[in-house]
Amino acid sequence: MLLPLATLAQWTSRTSFAEVLEWHEYGGGVFCRCAHGAFTVDSDGEINTITRTSGLSSASLTASCADKGGRFWTLGYGDGSVDVCRNGRITNVVASPSASGAARAMACEGKWILVASGGGVSLVDAEKCEMYGYCEFGAAVESVALIDGTAYATAGGSAFSIDVLSPNFQNFGVWKSQSKSSVSQYFEPDTEYSGATPKGLPEDSVAAMSSMDGKMLAVNKFCTQVSRDGIVTFQNPDFPCGFTSVFFNPYNSAHYFLGGSDGSVYEYLNGSLKAKYDFCKGAAIVGMDCTEEGDLFVLSKAFPYPVAVFDHDGKWHNATSFKLTKSIEPKQILRVGSGQFWVNMGADGILAVDLNNTPLDFSDDKSTTLFPAVNGSRVGTKVTSMCVGEQGRVYVGGDRGVSYCSNPAEAADGSAKFSRPIITEHSDRDGNYSQYLLMYNTVNAIAVDAAGRKWFGTNGNGVFVVNEDADGEVMRFNTRNSPLPSDTVYAVEVVQSTGEVFFSTANGIASYISDAQKSAADLDDVLVYPNPVRPGYSGDVHISGLEAGCDVRITDVAGHLVYKGVADSGLLTWDCHNLNGNPCASGVYLIMVYNTDTRHKTVKKLLIVR
Repeated sequence: MLLPLATLAQWTSRTSFAEVLEWHEYGGGVFCRCAHGAFTVDSDGEINTITRTSGLSSASLTASCADKGGRFWTLGYGDGSVDVCRNGRITNVVASPSASGAARAMACEGKWILVASGGGVSLVDAEKCEMYGYCEFGAAVESVALIDGTAYATAGGSAFSIDVLSPNFQNFGVWKSQSKSSVSQYFEPDTEYSGATPKGLPEDSVAAMSSMDGKMLAVNKFCTQVSRDGIVTFQNPDFPCGFTSVFFNPYNSAHYFLGGSDGSVYEYLNGSLKAKYDFCKGAAIVGMDCTEEGDLFVLSKAFPYPVAVFDHDGKWHNATSFKLTKSIEPKQILRVGSGQFWVNMGADGILAVDLNNTPLDFSDDKSTTLFPAVNGSRVGTKVTSMCVGEQGRVYVGGDRGVSYCSNPAEAADGSAKFSRPIITEHSDRDGNYSQYLLMYNTVNAIAVDAAGRKWFGTNGNGVFVVNEDADGEVMRFNTRNSPLPSDTVYAVEVVQSTGEVFFSTANGIASYISDAQKSAADLDDVLVYPNPVRPGYSGDVHISGLEAGCDVRITDVAGHLVYKGVADSGLLTWDCHNLNGNPCASGVYLIMVYNTDTRHKTVKKLLIVR
């Protein structure tokens, strides 16, 4: 089923197309399947990507085939179902109730699609987009083929065949047994794809994400920068070593640090490598944060002293007050106040350190280990994520939901006090009821947007968004109601200046344009999207990069006013209707933005095509 276009318009799939797993001739071009998305290249070389945002039912792609004449293409998924696309419409065909396992091989001929899934073979009618029949083999089916109206399948070292239109297709006893060698010519050998691929992320997984001033950096084997200027990717100077963490200088977005799996720290300025540091001596870098003075605290897997400091004078120090009592793998370092840091130690809780107003003198620091607890009871059995929220409150995710500490600066003294947010939900059976926030979920990631809302990425239940007070749910995203690639979300990053929220999941990266962003310092970065508005689009036009309080007026080229409003934050949306509530006709429209306080102004053009 296709998602509503208004919903899809706010999403962008960030799928990697770097590795083509399977390709097929398709309408004079090719159809290619990657791990979490597909693409076509037509005879003129035009590339079109196909992802969850395009209406795919899942991002767990396991098999594919395409009609050489270009009438349809089809993708198989981990649940055994398939998507069939005819005439630009994608229809999901649910696997037979008798089938089990992922679709592992596919073939097509005429209107028929043959699918190997689990221990059997399914036959799909591509014209009707429905399941026609299923035959249980009792053994894993390895490959399938359709040749001149005959279906072929291999399983358990043998090959079998039957006429596609046989009334006994579902009876395995009627299938003819043949030697694999006698029909081997029907099974095309896999050949490596060497053609053009779409520009995008070079990989679907990331070790860390960070953003500043409209730029988002995602790191793993490569470092990928995503911004309005497009995607820029480069590899570790010591490739094949990968990047494992990233940190922006909070005072200069052109200056950032990348941590490596070999323990190196790479300093970049204006997109170029400035210096490389090997102070951590082979221990992978897993996190970074800095003091208000600009001293960079680097967390690695070194034992027993996992934290090193690169001070603002360019010197390195071993932070001896961050001492581990046993060999563990710390996961995150977070500055929670002026001179206070927390280290996420997973099942061992949190290491809290107070630098005692002497950032580079570790002899007088105070430190303690703690575990989030309320009324003497621990909140879960491990810490999985941490984030600083409003008024310095620190939110902690674990395997039993969320807790928060309102006095993190006192944690090193042993005085930290934790609470659990209580959220009110609605049940058709029980009416309104209250419970601890996400108490039955493992919270892998936490982020806070410009409106103070909390974004929680969970382990198997998608993304939850709650209000600033964390007592009411605002939104919920999962694979059933959105193009989120997977319900297992490892990281969430909010680009504060644009409101775009990035999700790193088990099936790749996606981003969502939210309605909250920080006000711009001026109006140089005002962006109108989508632009142009194409036929069939029914969503809103987003105007981002605004200052709070900006007067926004939209007119046609003749000067007739079609919209007026005031921006409450950095983002304003318009439904493409005029003041009478009617859809605006095709044409060019002028978007005039003016701030009476700062006297900043700008004019943007928007093209609407009906």
